[in-house]
Amino acid sequence: LGTSTGTAGTLDLLKGAGRTYVAGDYHPSPASMAGAAMIGGLAPRTPGSWTAKFKRRTGVPPVKLTPTQRTNLIARHANFYETVAGVNITSEGTTSAGPSDIRGFIDNVVSLDWQENDMASAIFGDLASADKVPRTDPGMVVLKNAMKGSLRRGVANGVAAELSADQVGGPSPRVDVPLVADMDDLLPRGVRASFSFKLAGAVHHADINGVVLL
Repeated sequence: LGTSTGTAGTLDLLKGAGRTYVAGDYHPSPASMAGAAMIGGLAPRTPGSWTAKFKRRTGVPPVKLTPTQRTNLIARHANFYETVAGVNITSEGTTSAGPSDIRGFIDNVVSLDWQENDMASAIFGDLASADKVPRTDPGMVVLKNAMKGSLRRGVANGVAAELSADQVGGPSPRVDVPLVADMDDLLPRGVRASFSFKLAGAVHHADINGVVLL
C-alpha cells in the first residue's frame, strides 16, 4: 500500500479491467471476511435506498491506514474499512470502474439494474396478461403507463430524482412513446419507446464555506 498504482497487484488488475460488477476491497486479515460483511449489510436493503460508503461491517475490525496508504487505495478504486471521527465506516463504495463512471459506485449498479428489471417486468406483465395490446395509440398508452409506474417506483425507492422542467436535469423522469403515425414500419410487431431520468445518487462529501462577522 505504500507504493502508487501500477504494481500489478490484485487491486491494480481490477482497476485496469474496469469492471462495474466487481468491487475491490482491502483488509489485511482474510479471516475477518470484510467483503462478506459488507455484502451482508447491503444485500437485504431496498435498491436505491442506500450507498455503500459510511456503512458499518459487523464483526470486522477497522484498518489503520497512513494518509499515503489511504490515497493509494482510493487510486486503485478499492474499498476499505476505516475509523473516521470515532466511527467505523466503509470507504469509498466504488466498483473497479471508479467514480468517473456512472456505474463506478456499488449502489448505482444495483439501483440501475433494479430499475431496468422492474420496467421490463412491468411491460412484460401487461403484454402477457392482456389478450392483446394493440399497435395503436391506446396500446401505446398501456406501455407508457407501465413505464411511468416503474419510474414512480424508482423515485419512491431513491433511484430516480423527481425534477421539474426548470430544474437542472429535468424534467425527470420522462417517458416518450411514439404516435402510431410516427412508428417505424420496419417494426411491425415492435415499438421503440424511450425514457430518461436523473440518477438520485448519494452525497458522499460536502464542502462547506462560512463567513464570520464581528
